[in-house]
Amino acid sequence: MNKLSVLPLLLLAFLSFACEKDEALRLTCGPDIRIVGSVEGLASDHFILESARVEDRCLTVEIGASGCTADHWTLDLVTTGNVAESNPTQSSARLIFDDQVDEFTCMAYLTRTFSFDLSPYLSEEALPSELSLIGTDTVLLVE
Repeated sequence: MNKLSVLPLLLLAFLSFACEKDEALRLTCGPDIRIVGSVEGLASDHFILESARVEDRCLTVEIGASGCTADHWTLDLVTTGNVAESNPTQSSARLIFDDQVDEFTCMAYLTRTFSFDLSPYLSEEALPSELSLIGTDTVLLVE
């Protein structure tokens, strides 16, 4: 086999590895931010935002709430998809918390960390953007 016939195979192997690596990094971030028609009426105030940070386009938040266990907690991040054109752009999203508890409550205070992929919402053209988490005093710079 000559050198020219090996080159396309090496290129294909490299591109395959690069795609798998990008997908693996994306999957470690968490679920995608969900784009919905309206975030009104989706408020959830039975939790406290302990911390929030953004690395690349991955939002990681730690929340706290009273309960017996955090094992069944769910947290969604939703946005209308609107990005205000300013410098930096301005965007917003709402955290929707569900502790999966109907009636029984415990007095323990628990925390849990969740991550969300902002890529489907904030494209390269929209960056940098100040992301406001609706219902909190938190504004994060996404670069």
